[in-house]
Amino acid sequence: MTKTPFLYLVISLSTGLVCGYFTDSLPFGILILFLFPVVFTAVVSLCDVRPHVTDIVCITLIAIFGFLYYEGRTRLYPKNHIRYLVGTKGDLSIMGDVLSLPDARGEKTFVEVEARSLITPSDTIPVCGRMRVVLGGDVGYGQRMILHGGLNPPSPARNPGGFDYGEWLARQNICGVMYPDSVVKVGGCQGNDFIHLVWRMRNYIENTIDENIGGNSGAFLKGIILGERGMIPMEVREVFKNTGVVHILAVSGLHVCIIAGILLLVVGLFGLPATVRIAIVSLSLIAYAFMIDLRPSVVRATIMTILFMVALFEERETEALNTLCVAAFGILIWKPQSLFDVGFQLSFGAAAGIIYLYPKIYSLLGVRNKYVDNAVVKPFTVSLSAQAGTALLAAHYFYRLPVISLIANLLVIPLTGICIGTGLLLSLVNLLKIDVFNKVFASAVYGVTTFTLGIVNAFGKVPHGHFWIGSPSPIFLVFYFILLVSGANALYHGLKKGVFHISHKVFTYAVLISLVFFISTHLYKIYNREVRVTFMDVGMGNSTLIETGRDVFLLNGGSYRGGIPTAADLLRRRGIGDISLIFLTSPLSYDIGGLTYILENFNVGGIAFPLISHNTYRYRRFLNTIREKKIPYRFVTAGDELGPFGVRNPEGGIPSDVKDASLVFSLDVNVGWGEPAGKVHRILFLGEVENDIERMVERTDILKAPYFGGYRDPSFLELARPEVTVVSVGKNRWGVPSREMMEEYERYGRVIRTDEDGACVVRIGKDTMTIHTMRDKEKLRDRVLGWVGAR
Repeated sequence: MTKTPFLYLVISLSTGLVCGYFTDSLPFGILILFLFPVVFTAVVSLCDVRPHVTDIVCITLIAIFGFLYYEGRTRLYPKNHIRYLVGTKGDLSIMGDVLSLPDARGEKTFVEVEARSLITPSDTIPVCGRMRVVLGGDVGYGQRMILHGGLNPPSPARNPGGFDYGEWLARQNICGVMYPDSVVKVGGCQGNDFIHLVWRMRNYIENTIDENIGGNSGAFLKGIILGERGMIPMEVREVFKNTGVVHILAVSGLHVCIIAGILLLVVGLFGLPATVRIAIVSLSLIAYAFMIDLRPSVVRATIMTILFMVALFEERETEALNTLCVAAFGILIWKPQSLFDVGFQLSFGAAAGIIYLYPKIYSLLGVRNKYVDNAVVKPFTVSLSAQAGTALLAAHYFYRLPVISLIANLLVIPLTGICIGTGLLLSLVNLLKIDVFNKVFASAVYGVTTFTLGIVNAFGKVPHGHFWIGSPSPIFLVFYFILLVSGANALYHGLKKGVFHISHKVFTYAVLISLVFFISTHLYKIYNREVRVTFMDVGMGNSTLIETGRDVFLLNGGSYRGGIPTAADLLRRRGIGDISLIFLTSPLSYDIGGLTYILENFNVGGIAFPLISHNTYRYRRFLNTIREKKIPYRFVTAGDELGPFGVRNPEGGIPSDVKDASLVFSLDVNVGWGEPAGKVHRILFLGEVENDIERMVERTDILKAPYFGGYRDPSFLELARPEVTVVSVGKNRWGVPSREMMEEYERYGRVIRTDEDGACVVRIGKDTMTIHTMRDKEKLRDRVLGWVGAR
């Protein structure tokens, strides 16, 4: 255990941090904490390692320290912390200093502000804590300002698996968001002089790129040099994700290594002593890390690069894996929330994959041709090792497996190095202020970046270059990494050394346990079969996903968020590529929403919608896509039966009113579909109808309210008598739904509003029906089932 001591330290500390993270389920967190030494002892014993009692006590104490440390850093705050002001009614006046490098995105600038004092009409009260402020103008690091406005809680995840803005900010110790009504700059600039210098350097590089490159090429160049991805178009980022080279856009260890190589080459030309060269390069890398706002991946690479340079200078042997763990341990002590950051996980996953897997895989290949070995085999093996360490982890967050990345990285990584080198050199050339020379060099940089984007785009168009696989469960990832490490070891020792190794035993046990586990999970799903209905939060629109276990149905397309329809994102996360039937309730734009995107990117078995004459661009594009993709469609009317769905509106003919002719249908849920089962549950979807609604309604368990809950005649509710009413609505200027109508709905049962409660998930089993909204606290049982992939 002495060869890589920091590996055990990081595992122990991470276990404690994970337990601290889940203390909202306190019994479960404490259970993991106390099971850890038992599991650790069993695993190392299985590997024929006999740990000393002292070792077990130490790792247990470190895990307990991690548990308490996370609690202290993330849940204990002084009384004057601004988190207690978040959500306060009325505006606040807060004086604070800008502590982050400004993130400009179009007309908006995002900054982190450290609060210093709360200004009231009668007093100035010292406060502390960070908030994220959205400004409309330029602002610099260290600027002291008085901000007047409401301090709002950041938005949590609105849909299952959606982006949790609040959690993302919490990982950066930010507790609230302010959109100030007024900003008054006061006093001089505060902050650290070193960071001021770094910020000016960053500003200069950014302005140089904007003035000389611009467009998508300029946005790409700023992304790979400065980590500024806000101006890269969504479609460009999607291509990078599909190609498996999205890591290029996130400044990471690759970028730090490229810059370190350039610096060593340049500094070496001056014939300086080794200590001076190392000092210059180290200081430059530290400055660069601050320039990128100390992102975990950059901090990790900076620490490792400096340690390796020092070790080479002192002619010492270094254990790369231990060095990696030193960097991880330092970052987790500095910022424990980093453990749950996707950038931290992918960065360390890629580095660990290269360090651990590359030597084993490369030694098994044995290529004799040195040119092929250096030009193809080694780069490919590095790419394969990094992908093995991150592919499924990335799929957990991005839902796709880009197999083309193994080849794409061979070309894109060297081209990225050229782009970074020439981009930095352009900033130096720009200092000469020679226009002709500057334009020629800028044209060359533009050509290289454009060519790189073209290569990525070409790889992105390769058929079957990536596969949508859904989001692997956390327990699946645990088994994957155990099998990856033990399998690579077993293969290496079996083929290369021809000996039986303990890894063969570990791999065999891991395979057997994982098979038993996943078979048990599958049997659990079969025995506890359920129908899942997800009413998504899509703002002023509506979209509902219905999963029966055999078929998938989608009602309406909802809105776009982040350039992708919310419905499409949920489908990808659930691993759904085939949709049996899509219902469109009306040709209105908020009902169509992202349906055209879904028709273009998913396999759709058919479409059902009412025959309504409506001449809008979005509806025409929807109809044209149906014809181009040759998707079967059907105009439905009252009385039609589509499997478990019964159509109740519209009546026959071509109506004149779009809303009253919208599609109304019911879903009768009987788990087993005809087999002996429990109670039949009915869900009634009322579309956008405004008149004559009583003829369409009968007793129902769940009612999807019509027209954003804005229907004003409550008489139909006496016929429906719903136990639960779901109102899909967002912020609007029309005053829907009205307070009076909400009170009518509440007379009969629970009312769920997507603008207040987020998405609503209804699970209907043989004898049960459970309802969970995004605002509800998830039960421990449901959370565990999600972790193990049983839901």
